[in-house]
Amino acid sequence: MRFYTWKDIERYILMHHDEWKDELYDIEVYPNEMVVYPKSEQGTLQNAVLKKLFPKNIAPDNLSIKLDGQGEDLMILYEYEYSPVTVRTLPLFKKAIYEDSIYPTEQLADLSCPVFAFHSYKGGVGRTLSLIAFARAWTNLQKNPENSKLLIIDSDLEAPGLTLIQGDLNDSAFSYLDLLTLIQDNSNVEEIVSTAGNLMGTITLPIETSQQRVEHFFLPTYRYEEQLFDLYASPQTITASRNKEYILAEVLSKLASSLGATAVLVDLRAGISEYSAPLLLDPRVKKYCVTSTSLQSVMGTKQVLSFIAKGLKIKEDTLLPTVFLGMIPETFSRREKQEIKENLLGCFETTEVKEELLDNMIVELPFASELIHLTEWKQILNVLKDRDMYDAVKELVKPYCISEEPERGMYTEKQHQIITKQICDFANNQITAEANGAEELLLTEPIKNLCARFNHQIPVTVVQGAKGSGKTFLYRQLIEKKNWNSFFSEITHKKISKENGCFIPVLAPQNISQLQTVLEQCIDYFNETLSFADVSRGIYSDNSHKLDLKANEEIDWMSFWEQLFVNSVNKEFTSFAQLNEKLKEEEKTVIFLIDGLEEILKAVSSNKNQQKAIEVLCQGVLNTISARYENIGLIIFIRSDMAQNAITVNYEQFRQSFAYAELKWSSAEALKLAVWLVSHANSDFYRESIPIENASQEIIDKYLEELWGLKLGKKDSNEAYSSRWILAALSDFNGQLQARDIIRFLKYAAGQNMKKPPYDDRILMPAEIRYAVPKCSNAKISDIKAEYENLKPIFEKLEDLPTDEKTLPMNLENNIFTSVEEKSMTQSGYLKRDGEKLYLPEIIRHALGFRYEKGARPRVLSLLLKH
Repeated sequence: MRFYTWKDIERYILMHHDEWKDELYDIEVYPNEMVVYPKSEQGTLQNAVLKKLFPKNIAPDNLSIKLDGQGEDLMILYEYEYSPVTVRTLPLFKKAIYEDSIYPTEQLADLSCPVFAFHSYKGGVGRTLSLIAFARAWTNLQKNPENSKLLIIDSDLEAPGLTLIQGDLNDSAFSYLDLLTLIQDNSNVEEIVSTAGNLMGTITLPIETSQQRVEHFFLPTYRYEEQLFDLYASPQTITASRNKEYILAEVLSKLASSLGATAVLVDLRAGISEYSAPLLLDPRVKKYCVTSTSLQSVMGTKQVLSFIAKGLKIKEDTLLPTVFLGMIPETFSRREKQEIKENLLGCFETTEVKEELLDNMIVELPFASELIHLTEWKQILNVLKDRDMYDAVKELVKPYCISEEPERGMYTEKQHQIITKQICDFANNQITAEANGAEELLLTEPIKNLCARFNHQIPVTVVQGAKGSGKTFLYRQLIEKKNWNSFFSEITHKKISKENGCFIPVLAPQNISQLQTVLEQCIDYFNETLSFADVSRGIYSDNSHKLDLKANEEIDWMSFWEQLFVNSVNKEFTSFAQLNEKLKEEEKTVIFLIDGLEEILKAVSSNKNQQKAIEVLCQGVLNTISARYENIGLIIFIRSDMAQNAITVNYEQFRQSFAYAELKWSSAEALKLAVWLVSHANSDFYRESIPIENASQEIIDKYLEELWGLKLGKKDSNEAYSSRWILAALSDFNGQLQARDIIRFLKYAAGQNMKKPPYDDRILMPAEIRYAVPKCSNAKISDIKAEYENLKPIFEKLEDLPTDEKTLPMNLENNIFTSVEEKSMTQSGYLKRDGEKLYLPEIIRHALGFRYEKGARPRVLSLLLKH
């Protein structure tokens, strides 16, 4: 470092305090001298310290320091009498840069009402607009907005935007600069607040709800221009006064309380400004930092956050700053956004456990061009209405507001025990689709699409889905209804007098202990309905054996499947044509059902014969039936990865052909499934007349909040939003959350049997939810290893890795995966390459024992929740 002035010397000494604190009490630097206070009179020790600090600049006799350039030397004086001065922690940037923590060691008094401060490093990025959106949301969400007024303060001493927007200044109004003068001249908070309350003018900022106009208290920056240009007091000068380090937030809070307001909103000066520092560096003030995606804005915001983060102990109730990331160009990629987020979150030191407390810290604000040019208060409020940006801010304001909705679900300890047991028992009964459960069917889009597609005809289709997506669940619903028309009527509520489209289970899941009765009833119905039918009650088992015998042989698969199908109806039949004629004569239709292929053809990923069997069934047989035989239908339930491995030519085209019936559980549908399951476990839970499958997201969210809370903690805590956290914990990188996993999650969470629930506003407690995820992860790994032969050795390899290699992202240099293994894992949604880094989803990370490196968690969440 080059030392051009005495101030460089002083800064350098403060920066390297740890290097001299053991030998010296203090070092004071002045324009022409430096005073050193040694702890001992041994000159060799102090000289060694100074030589180490200034090897090039200290004189040989240790009595002066030479400045670089043309500056004069600084004399060094040694003082052996030292009276320690109590070092105060000042919430100022110029002091904070040399501190290990910017926060006081003693506990500050709680604020009487909350203070929210809005800051941006750069002007013109939407800071004031964000404050106005916050105020509008606050007003519209409160149960009684007239009794929930805000004190809004324009504290920007250099560019007072809110003051100019309000526009109605007069010299009789009371201003922020007046308040600062009162604080500068008086140390009695009660007197300051009393005087300020009496002087508060009539200037307000009005916001209209659908029912009323609410006049919020407003403190403009100044009331006449001379005040602004001839400053007497500023936040910086007040903070430097003894015993006034943290007085500003306290005065603002108490002033608001005295006026009858319920919160304070402060528009701060942009940049690294000491005008803003006293509130930014007060741990009791909630900060909203606004940034665009520009490099200057992001790097400046990072600098501000690094100050705020210095020494901040991150806990559930810590007032962490919230960052509004706005003005995002349409061309901006997900990766670019994520890099900005990781850059900003990197300011905070956390353990892996605490890192999730930062999950909600950065909020994207959708941008609209009409928000750029804003001039008047009323115009701004009108433009904000119905904007996505306003809706995003509104969601953040909700936890602070008392809504008009009545209090829901106040559960006693006894009720908690009863309902969780009901959920656990019902979910346990639903873990496998073959189990007896609710007779109703939660309608997902693919099932609606299936009925819409085959409205006036019998279905000939492929229903794809990952393991656990609900294929066998739907298969069971079909055979329970025994024929297509009955199933169609149930789903669409359209009455069809004629029962037709009789189902015949050609192949069924092998684990049919609970499914056997409905299979036999379906077969009996088939035999009774068709005069020529002679179906054995164990036909699906016989067919499984036949397929197993031929699975590894090179045969004419077209002929095999045709014979298997027609012989299932009657052993005398030899062709589809013969069966079709018989059906025409009786004016009947039949539908072959196929499920459980993965239990027989276990080596599709590598066995050419098994691939051919699947390819011919899903393309050759299906296309032939569709084109030639109008009285014959076919529904093939198949795991997505099997189809992808078997149909090697134009698989994507094949998938698109049947995309309408692909069983994919979107996030919204998975959350509906949770509500649906709980409503069947406890009939009093869901209280709407609208069926769950048709309920709006708003209704579903209301019941999810009653089920597991808005957050994994109090509403205003830093804990993750429950629904988002659970989705991320159970999803894979293909955006899939399997039905089996959400059912299993509810079973484990409800089965923990917590003695004294900490909250009475929800059914499942945060501890129960966290307990359930590793259990789900372990069960998921067991499922994968049992059901996916090609993935089993890969997972065993991951399990056997040394502990120090079980970190995310994975180091590519370790060559953990072969190219084939990486492809298989990626295809299944259990691995994601992002640039040159590899990640595992949460659902398998826990069981495999992988931990995150710093900053990896937000990247994984981004990859999991991008769908």
